[in-house]
Amino acid sequence: SNNDERSIFESIIERVKWTEEQCNNTPRNQRDSVKKALKVATDLPMLPEGGVAPALEKWLKENPPSSSTNSDYPTCHLPPPKSCNVATYTLVIMSHTTERLQTFMDPLIPMVDSWPGLTEIIIVWNSPREKLAELEQIADDNQRKYATQLLQWDEDASHPLRIFFSLDNGLANNLL
Repeated sequence: SNNDERSIFESIIERVKWTEEQCNNTPRNQRDSVKKALKVATDLPMLPEGGVAPALEKWLKENPPSSSTNSDYPTCHLPPPKSCNVATYTLVIMSHTTERLQTFMDPLIPMVDSWPGLTEIIIVWNSPREKLAELEQIADDNQRKYATQLLQWDEDASHPLRIFFSLDNGLANNLL
């Protein structure tokens, strides 16, 4: 099955390797150009160098594939397709700038018709409404096109997308 822990772990490891390749292909003079200090947010230890991939690789080596249904075999299970008798879900996306509209809107177009169970999309807009709604204020033609499309979807009662303007609802600079 493609949903067993081995295939999921292997997929994660492949994504980590791909990301490392992208980083290693950055020209030397552009590496380490961002200086950012990581602050510990919890009492949990930080991931080791390489993140979760080394731990997953170790687990794969220590737990060879088995067709056994033996209860001693350590098995991870994905959540069921239905949880709490609910078969639908809401996708929540946060944004605050028209510069990023294309990044999330291009994938949304095919998602709406092809993701089973996706019944609602909520865009939490964390900037003044005018930054999105006053189209003549958006200088970039491409950004204006995406803003127009987003506002049209919001107005269309048959489209699953809705915009929640957080500042209009008293949630200034709030990610919740």
